[in-house]
Amino acid sequence: KIVLDGKKITVSDLVLACESNSLWSLRKIIVIENFWQGKMTAEKTNVKNYLLKFQHDNLTIILWEDSLIDKNKLGRLKQDTRIFKFDFPSNLFKFLDSVGRIPARQLLSDFQILLKNCDPELIYSMIARQFRFLIMVADEEQNSLGIPDWQYYKFKSQARFFSGSELISKFRSLLFIDYQIKSGR
Repeated sequence: KIVLDGKKITVSDLVLACESNSLWSLRKIIVIENFWQGKMTAEKTNVKNYLLKFQHDNLTIILWEDSLIDKNKLGRLKQDTRIFKFDFPSNLFKFLDSVGRIPARQLLSDFQILLKNCDPELIYSMIARQFRFLIMVADEEQNSLGIPDWQYYKFKSQARFFSGSELISKFRSLLFIDYQIKSGR
């Protein structure tokens, strides 16, 4: 698998990824992340044209976006192009936003409901992500993280429910759980 940043991709990057051979596998997967975001520059247009013309049986190209794509941008994609939309359940974000704000008993009840709709691995990774963001914004005076302001202020508000040492301690506990899972314990 080869992962390319779609915001900075060049035709030469794509040609190298598509046309080079692997020693270990006949099939190759290329993931281009967030290609459709931002302006369609001349370089991106060249990349798009290359994608439309290139054909190879042992190659799968995945264009992964973290937001919904305007149908006009998709334009002349190949006939066999498949588009999938994966949404997180809305109660997942409600659960994450309530961490630290509601009593543990209610949070645990919400977690049990969430488990019926989500994989536990997804919930775990999103909890870890939430605490990582809470730690990052806790001591920030202004949004220098490059995340949208609405998200920054939401995390900043939630981080106030924890001390800095509590955030670090909880994140270390999450890392320990991750270590135990990955080491088979």
